[in-house]
Amino acid sequence: MTFPDGSPGQYYSVHVPFRSVGVVATREDHILLVRQYRLIVDEESWAIPSGGIDPEESPEEAALRELREETGHSAGGVTPLCRFYPTYGCSDQEFLIFAAHDVSDSGDEASINEVQEVRWFSKTDVLAMMHDGVIVDGLSLPGLWKVLGPPSRDAVRTV
Repeated sequence: MTFPDGSPGQYYSVHVPFRSVGVVATREDHILLVRQYRLIVDEESWAIPSGGIDPEESPEEAALRELREETGHSAGGVTPLCRFYPTYGCSDQEFLIFAAHDVSDSGDEASINEVQEVRWFSKTDVLAMMHDGVIVDGLSLPGLWKVLGPPSRDAVRTV
């Protein structure tokens, strides 16, 4: 490639052929998270339910499906929270994050191929997990910040 100033350079990028959704499911003062193992980084972490949008479904339908598949919970509906490109300098991957409302246990089992554990956490605990580097997923963090609000100056710590 050639940069705008005419100098040669290399540019690396990743093309992702589908958009992904994430779901921040709340009930009273709690947020539903999933514990997952991620092969690429060889780590387990807590995250919001998420996944790709199938070609035949809307983003809202994908969010409801992912919530059901990964947690065994259903929702009365979802509302858009935010849309973003997590690494738009090197990837065209797009995330759409939704807030789920009227969340209840659907009676379905969570997918054992995707999730090791499903648990409700208090909003205070989720905030601490974010600050302590327990929640590190780039898809989860923006939606959680939108729901929890900006951190207080005292709450921000470096990892």
